Amino acid sequence: AMIEPKEGRVLWRTKLSEKGSSPTVTVGSDASVKIAYFDAGKLRLAAVSRDGVQKPGSVIAKAIGDGTPPMVLAGDQRGQWTVAWLDREGDHSEVFFGKVQCR
Repeated sequence: AMIEPKEGRVLWRTKLSEKGSSPTVTVGSDASVKIAYFDAGKLRLAAVSRDGVQKPGSVIAKAIGDGTPPMVLAGDQRGQWTVAWLDREGDHSEVFFGKVQCR
């Protein structure tokens, strides 16, 4: 949901997806907002604005996640993000990360 800060009223509310889980919200140095989440075997990254959430988010990787939300950090350049997550491989968790360049 996006909440108007002065009055505390909800501007919009949305569900990311039917099978989405473990969302993480982050803000870049240019005030751009992204949300990373797992959705039906994929890790997605979506832009968030005053108008809502970009749906569906862009697929970053094949990933089922292990229940831990992904981490997202703004990169050095505009539109650049570093995403890290834990994923299940057989009977153990593995750490993955990647850099994403958004247009």
